[in-house]
Amino acid sequence: MITLKIEENKRKHVILKMKIAEKDKSNLFIKRVLYESEEIKSGKTYEYKVPMRYFLPLYKNLSKTSVKIHKNSITSFYEFSDEYDEDFYYSQKATAKFMKTWRAVGCPNVYKISLNISEKSFDKRVVFKKPRVDIDRIY
Repeated sequence: MITLKIEENKRKHVILKMKIAEKDKSNLFIKRVLYESEEIKSGKTYEYKVPMRYFLPLYKNLSKTSVKIHKNSITSFYEFSDEYDEDFYYSQKATAKFMKTWRAVGCPNVYKISLNISEKSFDKRVVFKKPRVDIDRIY
């Protein structure tokens, strides 16, 4: 059983915490996730701090019976990445600082991810599109 919790830290960054049973650690995909995650050393409920970019692949590729999302998790957040998908940026709200970073990266599409914990489903849609400039129409 894998338990996930999405929460906001003190700096207002969206983070993903994960607790995993020993029998599930043998999965190759889970091994990759654990390789890039940080172990939480204090004896808390969640053992790992996982990069947020692994949330949707975890949630889509593993069976819904083996993945559980904590009931107090954040249910919607914003996401965008740079042009080469090297750096990902997440925020619960579209703040001025978040949008400044968006402009600095080159104005890629910003997605809003909404979770429905009871139905174990999610919705990912574009909320801010990359601006297009049509040079043929300039007079």
